[in-house]
Amino acid sequence: MDGLGDGWSSAAVAGDRIFITGMEKKREFLFALNVQDDRKWTTEYGRAYGRSFPGAHPSIANGRLYLSHGEYLLACDIEAD
Repeated sequence: MDGLGDGWSSAAVAGDRIFITGMEKKREFLFALNVQDDRKWTTEYGRAYGRSFPGAHPSIANGRLYLSHGEYLLACDIEAD
């Protein structure tokens, strides 16, 4: 899909939502899509990780979205579905 930037993130799926990360201009973004490939929202969460792996990976647990990154862990206080 175009417009998600560069990256090697795995996707997390909850209901009809797909969460994935990407990098544009040395900034990292988290994208929420639906199964029809419509972007629901995008949020910037920091600068690009400057070393080789690990990159950022979204996860779903107990209906919440979490984002692990090579430098930190973010817990999003939103319902994932």
